[in-house]
Amino acid sequence: MVGLSLTGGGARGAYQAGVVKGISEILQQLNCGADPFAYFAGISAGSINTTYCAASADNFYTTAINLATLWETIEPRQIYRTDAASLSRIGFGWLRDVSLGSLAKKKLAKQLLDARPLM
Repeated sequence: MVGLSLTGGGARGAYQAGVVKGISEILQQLNCGADPFAYFAGISAGSINTTYCAASADNFYTTAINLATLWETIEPRQIYRTDAASLSRIGFGWLRDVSLGSLAKKKLAKQLLDARPLM
């Protein structure tokens, strides 16, 4: 049995989609069937890609093309928020955590960007 495992790393997800598309083309030329993978695993951006592949695993070639197209057309505003309110909230959280240090029981700064649009 063969599986597809992809690592994390933000923008790496877009590169992975291109590689997955290339793998699908090779597997199609080798007549490996429409569903060549028994297992899918991923971390961060890799988990987004492998979940997409697993959800449409009945035709890996078509799924890989659709995944690559998705990454080609996605825009930054669909991934994270950069409006003044979101950036201010994050900035004040970092400022509070850095200035008050260990006095704060709960850390406010958990990210550099607001990635809620992905959820």
